[in-house]
Amino acid sequence: MRVFAHYYSDEITGIEYRWRTLLQLGDSWDICGTVVMKNPGSSRPTCPINDNDSELLSHLKRFDNANSYIGHGWYHFSVDNTMGLVRNLIEAYLVAHNKPVEGVIQIFNLFNIRDVDLNKGLEKIKASQGEPILMTTDDDINNLVPPIYLGWGNLKNNKLFKGYAEKFFEKVKQDTSYLDKDYNKNPFYHPQYLLVYGNKREKCKEVYSKFIK
Repeated sequence: MRVFAHYYSDEITGIEYRWRTLLQLGDSWDICGTVVMKNPGSSRPTCPINDNDSELLSHLKRFDNANSYIGHGWYHFSVDNTMGLVRNLIEAYLVAHNKPVEGVIQIFNLFNIRDVDLNKGLEKIKASQGEPILMTTDDDINNLVPPIYLGWGNLKNNKLFKGYAEKFFEKVKQDTSYLDKDYNKNPFYHPQYLLVYGNKREKCKEVYSKFIK
């Protein structure tokens, strides 16, 4: 699996941002699923993709179809544990639906500050007067491609992000069987909890089976 994303590091604040994240399985560039989570975590940029790699850039620029994506450089990123679980989740869906296990999995987040510690990421927002920086929610919503899994967990009622989460939910809820139509009745399990820490819980098993069927 290869990982590509836009990346920016603010030299003054030290805050890093990652957005428009793509996980590529095999050689296909067709989108095969979307997962929406909290914020970018431990995956790190490994190197920028320069103009010498024109073939790769030509594929990636197909995904620069919104104002918040255009004009930013693409980077190779490392594969972190959560990305591996995202792959497992979408692969399970593809297998269950007799589809080829290949293509691009999109990852979107409620905010784009890259920090493995969610609380530290939230503190960085507070330090910037509480305004989430480099938000891409509206453009991300316009680029959702099923199957779509919503997994932001305990940010579901966070005062800064509930409004963004509800926007994603309203877009998705009618076309899924694993989501209750009442926002407040959904756990929105993060893939780490769904597939690892809570995978023996009946509710996790129910959400998982409804998602992949």
